Parts: sequence; C-alpha cells; structure tokens
Amino acid sequence: TGARLPPIDEQVIAMKLVTPAKGTIEISKEKDPELFYLARCGLGGLGVVAEVTLQCVDRQELVEHTVVSTMDEIKKNHK
Repeated sequence: TGARLPPIDEQVIAMKLVTPAKGTIEISKEKDPELFYLARCGLGGLGVVAEVTLQCVDRQELVEHTVVSTMDEIKKNHK
C-alpha cells in the first residue's frame, strides 16, 4: 500500500466462499454488501475463500524509508 495505492482488501471486488452452512456462495458489493465487507478482511473466518476477483491498478513504484531512533529521540520528537 502507499499514499495513492489502496490496500489489497480494497482491490477485491467479488469472491466465492465455501461455507459449512450454505455451501458455495458468491458475494460482492452488489450481491451481499455487509457479508462482502466482513469477508474481505475475515481471514477465512466466514468460510474458505475459493475464488477472488481483483480490480487491477496501475503498477506503482514504492520506496521504503528506514529510520533508526532511540526511545529518548522518539519521546523528544513526538508531537
């Protein structure tokens, strides 16, 4: 993720779940918005994720910045 790049869960536009109670179900924002929202970040808690449809985004170049600080420096600079 980045300033202009959404996290992967926001790129999911539909999914197919296999559940013990309802068998295989297809969900999306249109079909079942509440369950879809929960399933995107459910880590498999609502069923086995069998298929995912992603909204592709343009390639992004991400840059990592690493800063090493002591606790005293962090406390001093914390606003």
